[in-house]
Amino acid sequence: MQIFIATLMAAFLCLSPFTADAADQNARTAKMAALQTETDAAIVRVVEIVNQPISVFTRLRDSEVGYFAKGWFHEGAIEPEFETVDIRKYQTFPYNNHPYVSSSLNPTEMFRSSELEFNAMTKYFYMDRTRPKKKLNKAEMDEINLLYRTIGKNRRLLADLKKGR
Repeated sequence: MQIFIATLMAAFLCLSPFTADAADQNARTAKMAALQTETDAAIVRVVEIVNQPISVFTRLRDSEVGYFAKGWFHEGAIEPEFETVDIRKYQTFPYNNHPYVSSSLNPTEMFRSSELEFNAMTKYFYMDRTRPKKKLNKAEMDEINLLYRTIGKNRRLLADLKKGR
């Protein structure tokens, strides 16, 4: 009986490091999942804010509108430096020279230019590039800045966890 207990104890002691390693791996996996979930939620919220609906009007034949022949935006978008960028510094109003604007992408529609903006640091999240984007207010821009910090921090932490740090 003593031999059996001694053998069982030895087996348990040998498994102990593996159990600890498995527990560490499970904790790391859980932490990574939580960080990814938080990151995904932040991205969803940014997309919601950036792609809010705008007022659309039917363009009448005699409507005086600014016309953007090449569409609303140039191709491509840069990924923001999530941990440092301040999107408030990139808010521009390229449509303000006219009360209403239209483009080759939607020539039968017009949009009130005072409601519109372009922001190079939110363009990465533009889902529909056939329409201009709503002008964001200070609270919305502040919220996006906070969400960007979450995205950046979590991406950094995820990369560290994947490297085993």
